[in-house]
Amino acid sequence: GMDTIAGFDVQVLENPARVRLFLYDPVPGISNRPVLGIGSVGPAVLAAEQMLRELGYLARALDTAKFDEELRRAVVAFQQDGGVIPDGQIGPETWALFDPPAGRNAAYQLLLPGIRMDGRAPPPPLSPTATPPPTATPTTPAATPTTPAAGSPVIYLTFDDGPNGKYTPLVLDVLARYNAAATFFVLGKEVERKPSMAARIVAEGHTIGNHIYHHRDLNGAGLDAFVAEVGSTQQAIAKATGHTSLCLRPPYGATGPTVRARADQLGLVTVLWDIDPQDWRRPGSTLIASDVIETAYDGAIVLLHDGGGDRSQTVQALETILATLSQRGYRFASLDC
Repeated sequence: GMDTIAGFDVQVLENPARVRLFLYDPVPGISNRPVLGIGSVGPAVLAAEQMLRELGYLARALDTAKFDEELRRAVVAFQQDGGVIPDGQIGPETWALFDPPAGRNAAYQLLLPGIRMDGRAPPPPLSPTATPPPTATPTTPAATPTTPAAGSPVIYLTFDDGPNGKYTPLVLDVLARYNAAATFFVLGKEVERKPSMAARIVAEGHTIGNHIYHHRDLNGAGLDAFVAEVGSTQQAIAKATGHTSLCLRPPYGATGPTVRARADQLGLVTVLWDIDPQDWRRPGSTLIASDVIETAYDGAIVLLHDGGGDRSQTVQALETILATLSQRGYRFASLDC
């Protein structure tokens, strides 16, 4: 909301029906700083790289001034430690977390009103012969995967925020063309609206996970609210598909110790992801595809979205992801949810 971007003061005028709202920055200049995510380039990204390195979150020695998967993971770790939603993008809340060391004010001088600091990087070429990067440490223990073909590297595609009446069928059609399995982390309210779509997901050989009912931050939920969000979604999934989900993906990846403990008590495995092209930002289908393809490795869990907005770019990117990684020998399996 507005109060995460700016401070405010309300004054009641002589006419009690009118008020005057004054906005100000609680951290100087914070509302003028750009929101950065996958594909962003320029001096603001460079400043973020330097800050995260100084704070011990970014290991690479060279600055790239490009927001890539490695930087996203560093941002997520920083956000988790700072107690804000770990969405992997740098917005006002994350800028405010940085505690500038002496002499770093020069970096913030780059972020002044009227200066465009955020841009889009041209995506790297999609080379079918490129060598996948080395295996990275997953961000969370995954659910037990379904058994893939022996000897083949495996990618676990996951889709959040559906089922959606327009985009989920398109995603399913693309997956079917490549004989690819996936896992759909669904919202309970959407399953209740489109039970036949949830049933189709399962009927076509995919698995379904619990993404709670209302897409809220579970870290701030009391026990009763937590149980209601998760339990109502479990009921909706069971009614629509005849199956009980074994996996929970908390919205925003917000998984504090309490969330994990409660999930364990309900018999659910908490599942996050390893690769996040931030398709919800709509950076372009080519950039979404290239981020996944160039950072793919055996066993990686990829976060995509089939609901929550216009997902046409995701559908287009999915075709490229499946075609290119299939050529590299990858198989696509679902998680055992």
